Amino acid sequence: MPETGDILTHAELNAKLQHSYEQSLEGKGRPFEEVFDDLEKDFAKSNH
Repeated sequence: MPETGDILTHAELNAKLQHSYEQSLEGKGRPFEEVFDDLEKDFAKSNH
């Protein structure tokens, strides 16, 4: 299970954000539209 911001230390959160930022600059990762579509689908499933 992924860690959430409420259980990460400040340093851990900063490291994760820095890593994600660097990936975005390099064109790596998934388009945000795709990520949000998946999140919406998962959210809809969990609310039934």
